[in-house]
Amino acid sequence: MKELTDKEQKWLEIFANKHEFFKPFLEQYKIEAHLTKTQYYWLNLFVKLNEADNSKIRKKYFKQSIIRIPCPHCTFLCSPQIKVCPKCGDPLPIIEEFFKMIGDSEISSIDYVEKNIIHSLEKQINKPIPLKEKFDINSTCYVKEDEEITGLSLYKCKLNYFPSEILRLKSLKHLALRRNNITTLMKEIGLLSNLEYLNLRINNLKQLPVSIGLLSNLQYLNLSSNALMELPKSIGKLIMLKELNLSNNKLTKVPESIGDLNSLEILNLKANYWMKLPESIIKLKEQGLQVYK
Repeated sequence: MKELTDKEQKWLEIFANKHEFFKPFLEQYKIEAHLTKTQYYWLNLFVKLNEADNSKIRKKYFKQSIIRIPCPHCTFLCSPQIKVCPKCGDPLPIIEEFFKMIGDSEISSIDYVEKNIIHSLEKQINKPIPLKEKFDINSTCYVKEDEEITGLSLYKCKLNYFPSEILRLKSLKHLALRRNNITTLMKEIGLLSNLEYLNLRINNLKQLPVSIGLLSNLQYLNLSSNALMELPKSIGKLIMLKELNLSNNKLTKVPESIGDLNSLEILNLKANYWMKLPESIIKLKEQGLQVYK
């Protein structure tokens, strides 16, 4: 994790306004006060590219500056000197091809080919992920709108981790990872800024990252039948949330910040023994919130 200098913070704010690629970086930095190593790598490279005098210099500098190439299949940062990803075994693009993907100055134009993401996920779960017309949480599938993946369901796939490839699906609105054995969520989950529906029912989650609060468009969140013992205060930042299912966990309380969820219509707290409700929920109940416990 990398804290930023004043200059780097200023650059990040500028880039976040101009380039969609950097907006989630800025949101994460505001909450956690640091960027991941991968995020800092791109920010630092982009600053130097933009400080160059012309496109020829930028292109030359870019090629000389590349010290890692993200694998388009598993996103692992690899040396440009090798031809095969040491993590997943798939072939890597050569620098010239990678540069074509990026262009002269727009890092935001990097587009991890979605079919490669699906291919990588299929290798991990050892079964096909078919394209369907409608999103189905009771099957393994994906759906597309306007040629972009907007829905993904990995049902009963024996996953014990959150696949990092999912973070590359920038247009994802619906995500279901039901009946797996996922124990933790990546901090970078906050990068899925378009997510409206998240179903993680029947896994083995013990805690949630603070960055869950970055999912500002989330309307439905199902965390039932996990092993959660507490929730981060940032849960209160999910201002669009309408339904929250926390049933069958190990919660004894929920944070006061839950009272900030003014759009919340349904809160399910069943099968959490010795649950103590915060006073902030009283206001929501007066506004029509249905609480099940």
